[in-house]
Amino acid sequence: MLYMKRFGALSMAVAAVLILWTARLAWAEAEYKPLPAQQEKGDPVHIRVYHQPYYTQSWSSSVMKVKQFWKKYLPPGSTVTFEIALQGALAVNAIVADKAEYGYGGDAPSVLGMTQDRNKADIRGVWVNGYSNCCHCNTMIIRADAPYQKSPEDYVKWLQGKRAGGAKASCNDRWFRQVYQRFGVQPASHVHQSFEVTRTQFRAGLIDATGIWEPHASAIWLQDHTGRPAATGGAFGMDDLSSSFGSNKFIRANPRAHIAMAKAEIESQMWLIDPKHEKELIEFMARETEGYSKLVLWHSMYGKYPEEIGGQAIRDFHPVMYTDDVRRLLKDVSDFLWAIKIISQPLPDDAIAQEPLLQAAKELGVKLPLEGGFIAARPIDKSPYYDAKALQGVPPVVKK
Repeated sequence: MLYMKRFGALSMAVAAVLILWTARLAWAEAEYKPLPAQQEKGDPVHIRVYHQPYYTQSWSSSVMKVKQFWKKYLPPGSTVTFEIALQGALAVNAIVADKAEYGYGGDAPSVLGMTQDRNKADIRGVWVNGYSNCCHCNTMIIRADAPYQKSPEDYVKWLQGKRAGGAKASCNDRWFRQVYQRFGVQPASHVHQSFEVTRTQFRAGLIDATGIWEPHASAIWLQDHTGRPAATGGAFGMDDLSSSFGSNKFIRANPRAHIAMAKAEIESQMWLIDPKHEKELIEFMARETEGYSKLVLWHSMYGKYPEEIGGQAIRDFHPVMYTDDVRRLLKDVSDFLWAIKIISQPLPDDAIAQEPLLQAAKELGVKLPLEGGFIAARPIDKSPYYDAKALQGVPPVVKK
């Protein structure tokens, strides 16, 4: 069942808002209004965050960094430094090594963090950065000249005996392996490699397919023209998410500072989902990343994938809190990773520390899940960065 069918905020009234949004009118329920500053008193704290500007679903961290919302809530003199983690597992490693207090990652790295041996590192889930019914992590890209198939399922079956790859312990690697199992497919190889190596291998013709997260999926297709999307999680009813995780040692020692960070995250997501910030977001994400066109960055956040491969009307949900759907997905991910021996234990019952987040929302006077907390998907020709000339040579998803 789709998350939008269960998400309480998507009532008939909100469905009407979606229609208005499609017509490019105001999306009043997602309008951002700056929240009043609630700066904590006491000694300053110094927080290190490992975040992922190269992972679109976790861009709220970049919003927090660029807009400096944390300054509104942490005690005077506090600092927050943002280090780039090229994938979520590296953010987990940073907390384990006591080099960070918070990390941002996809569903699999989040579970990897929350299932660490607590004698070594006690890591808890703290808030949700995004939840998708299709295609932030769960996107399958095949080489541009691959033969066309009738359906996403047929594309998966085409993988039998082919060369595949993806980043180990990533959300897309988890999804790709689940898809293999569902359809009884065994590629000739499944190489663990970074997204930079994957893009290079597509250019060199050394790989047939990958499961990869945004913005890399959009880049391989729309910028490099070396691959094309063949399936998303939406084709198989498989969701993905990004969440943040934190050092419970830090949270226990600094409970009010943690609530302050939760407030900064809430405001960051409220800013992010307001359509009037669309261009400002892409402009500063172009400065936060290298090697990605503004059109690619835009598509990774707002672009609609074709329905033939599972594209959905909603690009991403932003509940911020751990809803029942979020918890179900995390348990599903945990069960899968436990079964294939990637994690050392199943997800503990107390893996999520949500009470501070709810307290932060209460103090801000903000209702969670966020009302209007979603980003509608749009055709690429509706992008402010649309350039027909730049898209010449892009391999079509559906055979013409």
